[in-house]
Amino acid sequence: MGGLGHDRLYGGTGNDELQGNEGDDKLYGEAGNDHLFGQSGDDILYGGDGDDYLIGFTANNEAKQKLDGEESDNDHLYGGAGQDVLIGGLGNDYLDGGADADVMVGGLGNDIYIVNSVNDSIYEQNNQGYDIVISSTSYLLNANIKELRLLEGFNIHGTGNASDNKIIGNSANNIIDGVTGADEMIGGLGDDTYYVDNINDSVVEYANQGTDTVQSSITYTLSDNIENLVLLDFSKAEKGQVDGEAVLVYGFPKRNELDYMQGDAIENYRGTCALTSIANLITQTGTPTSEGEVVNTAIANNWAVNDPSLPASQLGGSNYLQQQTILNNYGIANDVIQGYNETGIANLLRGGRGVMLSVNAGILWNDSNYNGNGGVNHAITLTGAVHNANTGDLMGFYISDSGRGKVNGHDAFC
Repeated sequence: MGGLGHDRLYGGTGNDELQGNEGDDKLYGEAGNDHLFGQSGDDILYGGDGDDYLIGFTANNEAKQKLDGEESDNDHLYGGAGQDVLIGGLGNDYLDGGADADVMVGGLGNDIYIVNSVNDSIYEQNNQGYDIVISSTSYLLNANIKELRLLEGFNIHGTGNASDNKIIGNSANNIIDGVTGADEMIGGLGDDTYYVDNINDSVVEYANQGTDTVQSSITYTLSDNIENLVLLDFSKAEKGQVDGEAVLVYGFPKRNELDYMQGDAIENYRGTCALTSIANLITQTGTPTSEGEVVNTAIANNWAVNDPSLPASQLGGSNYLQQQTILNNYGIANDVIQGYNETGIANLLRGGRGVMLSVNAGILWNDSNYNGNGGVNHAITLTGAVHNANTGDLMGFYISDSGRGKVNGHDAFC
């Protein structure tokens, strides 16, 4: 335990408890599963290796309610390796869980969170300050966080929440989606894609910053330096017929170009397994279509390869490492489905931007040469849903393979 001054405490290799006491202290947990308590003052806590518990306030202070006079409690918490819990408390705190899936709670004040994994969890209550997430991976903001910044060096998908968010991209190719609020989206360098669904959304790009695209579900006029506009008006159905029945088609492929492909084409289509990324449709059609309906329909039509003898990581004929690779090729960080972590998948679903399942390419394209070897070099995007015009029942989907094979731009109804 530290004293009244500015202390520096080291834990060693065991499971340690360090308490800083008063002053601006530095606590180093080092190896082991440690408990570090900064107590009062502007403290810096390093968890080190192991699953650590870092708290900016005191061990028995279930919550000091306010700071007195010139007292401050602006803490820096660094989790390091392991699954850590970081709790900032009062003040403007800086929380970095480090590697692995961490839990971070800033508390009152304007807090900054560093996210290194899609499985990091951040908790903020309403009216607790202006909080910022800085992320090196594709990430969906939890409730009550206002701003998301994307770190350099990665093609990142940044997603907001129901609040009015500010999302700032990097110099790579970003996908930026503020979701339902009136959002400010700033892409920066790179070929960026924005999703617009609120008349008060703003998209900011400057000259010579890449070829940028707005995909909008409302009537929208492009701002300066945005090159492409794709209208995703899922509220208005296209009329058509399927097997002689009148249908309403939401999101017909001719009005949707959802291709995030980068890289050269692979010559051989034979024997590829496909990954389905259901994007920008399920939560926006205004119809009862849900993620569950899509999955159930896929299984009922034998799209999904569902062999119970396979381990969980290989259902559908492609293991999660292969799926990470193809997602990365499409500009989506390759840990968005890391190890089939349930929290990570839930983050995607809450954003309304993705259900992913391995599908049977042989069934989808009647490919007699398909041998189910689990190779992954196609991505399938759901671009439309078809409903019976009289009953409203879901009848099928339009899908598009923007692929890495010989079927670029292929559309099919299933």
